[in-house]
Amino acid sequence: MKKSIIFCIGLLVLFTASGLVAGPKVEFGDDSYLNLSFLGQFHGRFVDQEDALENDDIFMKRGRFIIAGQITDGIKVFVETDNANAGMIGSSSSTKIQDAFIDLSVGGSGHWVMAGLILLPFSFENGSSAASLLGIDYNSEIVKFSNHFVWRDFGAMLHGSVANKFAYSLGVFDGHDNLSTSVVVTDTTTVTTAKGKNPEAGMRLTGHVQFALMGDAQTGWFYGQDRLGKAGDYLLVGAGVDMQPDATFETVTSVSDDATLTSKTVMDSENWVVDCQAGVNLGRVDAVLNAGFYEWDSAYKGNTFFAEAGVRKKSAMLTLKYSQQSPDGGDDIADYTYGLHYFLKGHSTVAGVEHRIGDSTSQVLCAIKFLL
Repeated sequence: MKKSIIFCIGLLVLFTASGLVAGPKVEFGDDSYLNLSFLGQFHGRFVDQEDALENDDIFMKRGRFIIAGQITDGIKVFVETDNANAGMIGSSSSTKIQDAFIDLSVGGSGHWVMAGLILLPFSFENGSSAASLLGIDYNSEIVKFSNHFVWRDFGAMLHGSVANKFAYSLGVFDGHDNLSTSVVVTDTTTVTTAKGKNPEAGMRLTGHVQFALMGDAQTGWFYGQDRLGKAGDYLLVGAGVDMQPDATFETVTSVSDDATLTSKTVMDSENWVVDCQAGVNLGRVDAVLNAGFYEWDSAYKGNTFFAEAGVRKKSAMLTLKYSQQSPDGGDDIADYTYGLHYFLKGHSTVAGVEHRIGDSTSQVLCAIKFLL
């Protein structure tokens, strides 16, 4: 705990003193421009158990260069790189293109066609911007995608809204190639397990719809989990689906002195979610809720659930989260996370500390995020 307090104070002093400026805008004509920005987030992780799988560590969780703009009216572009987990123990971080897409207006009617490397349009949680999360980080423990690149995939997507009350995103994707292998050696046998996208898989269909029972639906490229009380009262309910026939394979090869045996299993991927987002002003404080229930029938079989709430007064916010993972044929994993967050300049500079307890390793997570 002493380490985490020193870490938070040091980063707060550093970034409060440095200040922030708006990212540069490069114009190429009356309706052609690019905006440049950078998102940085530093984490300090301090675990409570000496025998935990994780280690005490300080690292850069995100280091993203972002280019967003438009070629002309109705033709928008977005490119984002990331250097994730730089400096983390055991990480081999490198700069990678994380998002790259073009978005074309369909007749100027509020409907768009997007193509490229895209966040899978499955749920509020995995479609959220890292710049406006409710907690320090994504609730990644409850998102169990197969065949993905940091929740992204190559494909095309139709998205839009109707009367600010109904919004949709529906795409066709390839299913990302993500081969992984593991080897177990004993005195008599070597067992090699290979998992990944099945070369004969069908196309992936992923989509999400949302209804605004109160306020307006979210229609941007990325969802905002915390709107800082600027969007008025809102209540959004959503549902999503992610399907791919013959999506993944698992090959197990056992080699011994007597024989070589190989077995292959091909699995469909059929997943769905129901989720919600809500925000309401309660006079002197704002309350925010983000929740979802997921059913997974893919490489991970079972269901996951989380509910995360925040109460903010002026620049300070308290958060509380419950998450549960319930694999078929396995034990449930339930965790509670409570935190304190301070907004130095809206979502542009945020510091926070969270404590997780439960079935997973207990830990304190400290962070500061800045957006230039």
